[in-house]
Amino acid sequence: MQASAYKSFAHYSYLGIYLPGGGGPALDAIVRQAGREGIGIICIYDPKKDEGYELRLPAKKVNPHPGEVDEFIDKRFSDTNRQALKMWVRT
Repeated sequence: MQASAYKSFAHYSYLGIYLPGGGGPALDAIVRQAGREGIGIICIYDPKKDEGYELRLPAKKVNPHPGEVDEFIDKRFSDTNRQALKMWVRT
């Protein structure tokens, strides 16, 4: 699962699954596997409604290496956004 790879630079990793027709046995298998890997599951039944989402499985917190987190932020955030993030974290 790609969501598993995100655990190397994120404290929580979630998989969002669009299920306009509901779940089923395949969803149960995905939830079991995600649980073994500490990945959370968010089921999306109707994205146009606030109540159209369900947190099916909370993610387990991981503690990635701080250097991995820094590298992720450096590669994906502009200088302005990095500075704003630093200000937000310090408050």
